[in-house]
This record gives sequence, C-alpha cells and structure tokens, in this order.
Amino acid sequence: MTPVLRGCLLVALVSGCGVTSHAGLPGGGAGVVSTDVFYEELEPYGEWLELEPYGLVWRPFEDEVGYDFQPYATGGAWVSTTAGWSFESQYPWGWVTFHYGRWLLDENLGWLWIPDTEWGPNWVSWRYGGGLVGWAPLPPLTASIDIDLWDPYWVFVDTPHFTSRHLRRYWLDQQRVPMAMRTARPYHRREFHGPPPQQIENELGQPLRRLRVRPPPPDQPGRPRFEGGQPPVVPQPARPPPVPRDEARPRP
Repeated sequence: MTPVLRGCLLVALVSGCGVTSHAGLPGGGAGVVSTDVFYEELEPYGEWLELEPYGLVWRPFEDEVGYDFQPYATGGAWVSTTAGWSFESQYPWGWVTFHYGRWLLDENLGWLWIPDTEWGPNWVSWRYGGGLVGWAPLPPLTASIDIDLWDPYWVFVDTPHFTSRHLRRYWLDQQRVPMAMRTARPYHRREFHGPPPQQIENELGQPLRRLRVRPPPPDQPGRPRFEGGQPPVVPQPARPPPVPRDEARPRP
C-alpha cells in the first residue's frame, strides 16, 4: 500500500467516512484515536483494495486462508464469554477481523473485510434450533444485502459440534444449507449474542467454561483481556496449498 492510500485509510477510519456505527453491543463507544495498528497487523497477510462505496477494504491472500475460507468458521473456535460468543482465531490477524469491522462477499473478489473501530465478541447473525447452530458474517449496514436470502453467507453445524476446536470438519454441505435455514430459526436476543450457553450445554451434555472478558478501551483497539483463564488453544490452521485462481473464490 502506498503512503497516500495508507493515509486515506487512517483518515477514513478516524473521521467516520464510509465507516458504520454499531451502538448497543459490548465494547461500543466513541471512535478510536488511531487505527494504524489495523494496517500494521493486516498488511503482511492480505491486500488493501479500493471498493466503492466502502473505500479501502482488506482481502486475505488465498495462500494464507485457502479457497474455502469462511469468516468466523475457518481457523478458529467459538468460546463462551461474559460478552457473548467470541470467535477465537489462531490467525495472527484474527483479533482484528473477527472483532472489528464487517465482512462482505463479493462475487468476483471473494470475502472482503470492511474496517470499523468498535470491538465486539462477534459481528454475525445467528440461527438456532432443530439440533443446529448457524451463523453468517454481518455485512456493512450500508450494504443492500439480505443474508437470509444468500446461502453462501451461512455456516451450519450440528449443535454438539458448535464448540469444536476443529470446526471445519463439521460444516454442513452447502446443499444442506437451505434445509438448515428452514429448520433453525433467527436468534436475536442481544444479551447472549448467540444461542444461550445453558441451552448449548444441555445439548452437549456437559458444562461449558464461560470466560470473563474485559473488552479493550474504545480509544485503544486491541485484544481483550481474559480474567481467570485463557481461551482454549485452537489448532493452528495449516497453510493451504495454492489453488488455481478460477477455483479460488467462493461464488454466490
């Protein structure tokens, strides 16, 4: 990225140009003073692109995440915390893209991360019920996308596998997603930011460790603090082999 583009990114994020506001979720608050840390973290692992009307967006390199990359599903696991379900990733950049900003699926460019400055345990839409848990990355508020009508946004697993540290093994095939969408109902209870841990425990048949989390200060983007223990270790995602470019991007 050129110094000019880098400067534009920082100005846009600090000024709010092209950046949405997400009030009402944990960690919400005023805009941050500087987001230079986002650039420093993401630049080695992807590329910054100009995309109207969002401005600069980030796309992970294909040889970093693989052709079947899915935000909030690849290279991580769901952990129960006092702030809600948190996606803990072993990607070195996961603390940025799964807790700040939103994701957009472009039919030509694949998954793109849209920067924002408010921390959250997750930025996804949930479905739950009928033995299934499903979730989809939330697109920017300014995007005219109804994710309930676009299956590629969604990942579903049988409830007993929801907290697995090997989540990728248990995704339902894409052909089963329409059935899952009819079975699992939307879940919007904000106090849980996902299915109630107690109900997940009942279906797992065992208790879950719920971690106490302290979100980073609104003016200092960073990783949250976990009190009384750390999230379980998630297996490091293997660096995938190169994939031919015409097969490498998800299609709607």
